[in-house]
Amino acid sequence: GTEPGQFMNPHDIIILNNKVYIADRENFRVQIFDMNGKFLEQWPMPGKVFGICYDNGKFYLSIVGDSEDFIIVTDKNGNPIGQTGSRGTGTGQFDVPHSLTMDKNFVYVAEVNNKRIQRLSRPLLP
Repeated sequence: GTEPGQFMNPHDIIILNNKVYIADRENFRVQIFDMNGKFLEQWPMPGKVFGICYDNGKFYLSIVGDSEDFIIVTDKNGNPIGQTGSRGTGTGQFDVPHSLTMDKNFVYVAEVNNKRIQRLSRPLLP
């Protein structure tokens, strides 16, 4: 469904500080719950949210839009602070960025249509 606490293709999940963050792909949002499953809030996004990860006070979300695919970076409250990438086949471009994760040096983005995993240097944003 589309109401708070309902999903249309929950696609990724992380647990952080006793909260559960779920990428609700077809509803273009991230939903946040407490550890008992109580709905807390939602963050609307500018496209389908495929992947979500967190590091050093920031959330990184892989987004598939109508005409653009990109990684959006938000603060700890879901407020966008920047984005990187566009649709394409070059380095730093994406075609259905499906999942992402990171280590201390790189961000790894798995793409569906480009059939690859990109390793991008951190930080993604200046």
